[in-house]
Amino acid sequence: MGISGKLIRASLLAAVIAFVTTGPSSLAEGPARSTGPTISSRSAILMDASTGVILFDKDGSVRAAPASITKILTAAIVIENLVPGEIVSISKAACSVPGSSVYLVENERVSTRDLLYGLILNSGNDAAIALAERVSGSVEEFCHLMNEKAAQIGALESNFENPHGLDSDNHYTTARDMALITKSALGMPLFREIAGATTYPWEGQCWSTTLINHNKMLWQYEGCTGVKTGFTSAAKHTLVASAMKDGRELIAVLMGGESAAILRLEAQSLLDYGFDRCLVDLNAAGDRVDTAALPFGKEMALETAESFSAYLPEGSANEVRRTVELSEECSTGRGVTRGQIVGRLVYWLKGTSLGSVDVVSGTGITYSTLQRLNLAARTPRAQLLLLSSALITVAGVAVHRARRKRTHRRLRLSHRRQRYLRQRGRREGWRNRY
Repeated sequence: MGISGKLIRASLLAAVIAFVTTGPSSLAEGPARSTGPTISSRSAILMDASTGVILFDKDGSVRAAPASITKILTAAIVIENLVPGEIVSISKAACSVPGSSVYLVENERVSTRDLLYGLILNSGNDAAIALAERVSGSVEEFCHLMNEKAAQIGALESNFENPHGLDSDNHYTTARDMALITKSALGMPLFREIAGATTYPWEGQCWSTTLINHNKMLWQYEGCTGVKTGFTSAAKHTLVASAMKDGRELIAVLMGGESAAILRLEAQSLLDYGFDRCLVDLNAAGDRVDTAALPFGKEMALETAESFSAYLPEGSANEVRRTVELSEECSTGRGVTRGQIVGRLVYWLKGTSLGSVDVVSGTGITYSTLQRLNLAARTPRAQLLLLSSALITVAGVAVHRARRKRTHRRLRLSHRRQRYLRQRGRREGWRNRY
C-alpha cells in the first residue's frame, strides 16, 4: 500500500475513534447550552412570568442599586392596601423630595389612582412619599412593609430603604429579585393596567398635562406590557420590561446599563431570544404517556388530551420530569370509556411546576357486577358504612343481652317470691288446721 493509502486509512481510523469516544458522551449530555444574547449591562435576567423559570442569567444574583424600578414594589404594596378612589392629602415631606416628580403641592388632595399613575408613568418621587405615608403613616414603616413583602415573594437578596429608589448606601436588590417582584405585581390587574398605559391625563393643583410613560419599550417592542425604567448616578440605567406573545409573558430585567437606548436594545434581544429560542414542545395531543395498573389486573393506556409546551433554558429539556396524577374515579369500579379524562400530567423542572395537561384513557375499561361490588366495598365511604353498621350491631347485641339479663333476673325474683308465698301459705294453712 502506498503512502497515500496509509494516510487515508489512518484518517478513517482516527474518525472512527473520534466518533466512538465523543459521540455517545455528547448524546448523553444533550445539546450544548447557548450563551444567549450578548449583554453589556452589569446584570440581567430573563424569566417566564408564569412559572418563574429563569431562561437567561448574567450575574442575576449580584446586588446592585435599583433606582426607580423600586417603584414597582411600592405600587404593588399600595394597591394591596389602598382602594383606587381613596383620597391622599399631600404632606410637606412629599413635596420636598428631590428628583423626578408630578409637582404635588402641600395639602393638595389627590386620589390613589392618580398618584399610582404619576408614580409609574412619570416616576414621581413625590407620589411615592405621599403613598407611603398614606399606607403606613411614615416612610420608615412603609420600608419595613416593603422588605416584608419582598421576603414573602422570595426576593431575599434585597433591602429597601425608601419607596422611590434614590441612592442610599443600604438600598439594593438583584435582577433576579426584581423579576420575582415584577412577576408578583403583574398578577394585580390594576398594576398591569397602569404599567401598560402609554399616557394618562393629569389635573394637578398647579400642573395640568398628559403624562407620557417613560418606558419607551411600549412603543418600540410589539407585545410589550410594561413595566418601569430607572436612573441614578450610582445605579446607572435600569429597566424592567415585560412582553407577551401568543398568550405567554416574559420578564426581562437589566441593571447597570450605560444608556437607556442600549438597555432597550438589550431588553429587546433578551425577549426575542426567549420567545424564539426557549419555547419547547413537551408533548403533542394523543401522545402515549404511560399505562396505569387498575384493580383485577386491568391496564389502562394514558394519552395526552392536547399538546403542551413550556419556556425552558436552552439545553435543559432533558432535565424536565413529569408525574401523572390519576383521579379517584379510576378505582371506583364504574369503568372508564375511551377518551375520558382520568387525570393530569404535570411537568417539573428542578422542583418548579411548568404546568399540566389533561390525561385521557386510551382504552375502555369495564368491570363485572361482582368486581364493582368488590371495589365499592373498598372505598372509604363504604368502609365507614361497614364500620358504622358493625358498631350499631355490636351496640344492639349488647343492649339485647342487657335486656335479657334484666328479664331473667326479674323472672328469678318472681319464681323465688312464688315459692316463698307457696311455702308461707302451706305454713299458715297448717297452723290454721290445728
